[in-house]
Amino acid sequence: TGNRARGLGGAVFNFGVLGNASPSIIGSTFDSNSASGGGAIFNDGDQNGQAFPFIQNSTFAGNSADVGRGTVMFNEAVNDGTAGAFLMNVTSSANNNQGASAFENYSDNGGVLDGFSEILASNSILWDSESGTEVVDTDAASEFDHSIVRDGCPATAGWCSKVFTDDPLLG
Repeated sequence: TGNRARGLGGAVFNFGVLGNASPSIIGSTFDSNSASGGGAIFNDGDQNGQAFPFIQNSTFAGNSADVGRGTVMFNEAVNDGTAGAFLMNVTSSANNNQGASAFENYSDNGGVLDGFSEILASNSILWDSESGTEVVDTDAASEFDHSIVRDGCPATAGWCSKVFTDDPLLG
């Protein structure tokens, strides 16, 4: 709670370079963290590495990041790396989007060494500020199952099943 990173990942910097970085984060609260990218979590698969956090029964609130850099999470895959985040029973609410996305999902697919990134959300609530979007996929794909997403299923999503836009009345 209340962490500030000058660079990336206000609370967690998960860096899978040339290997595997796959932490399990269960029953945690990420509150009022900030960074230039990934207000709460920066997740990066780089140089054939893999970064796959499993986040369950956790809450994200009051986090912030620079515009376009994921107020909750910046998920990035570059240089033949793979990055993915699996969210199960996660609530993301009242993060400071300021016109940005809560979850930024990015793959570098512009050269010889492409990356692959995805965010998978199941039984989760993504309900952040009205001025931004919940998820932005850039050369990446997100998947949603049995979740409430303020914007609904993103146009860039790879797959959506039973995604609702009804206000969850979080209070």
